[in-house]
Amino acid sequence: MQIVRFILSACMFLAVVSNALAQSTDPCNNDDLRRAWENDPIYTEAGELPRILENRGFVVVCVRSSKQAELFEGEKGAAWYKTKQGVFEVLFLPVSQNFEGLQIVAESKPRWPSHLHLSCASHFNNDG
Repeated sequence: MQIVRFILSACMFLAVVSNALAQSTDPCNNDDLRRAWENDPIYTEAGELPRILENRGFVVVCVRSSKQAELFEGEKGAAWYKTKQGVFEVLFLPVSQNFEGLQIVAESKPRWPSHLHLSCASHFNNDG
């Protein structure tokens, strides 16, 4: 009986620890990332998309700054969105620009998940 109790206690401990670790790595639970997002230049503009998504049935859990900011020359910024359906990133351009000429190419490698590559007439910013 003591062995069973020990095993159950160990399982409960591991479940609590793994849950705590999962929450600590979630950007939605990180106060530093939240503060950085609130000071991001596109914070206000990016805040419009969750309302649009929620009107279409998508529940937006949180929005944070994206590492894709400044990927393209002239880009205003980028945002990372977490919904109940998944995670995605949005790149924001000035109104006078668009992604015309953007090509998305899927590439599969053996034993690796598919990767998407961007090719665009716009210039990539390789400084970041």
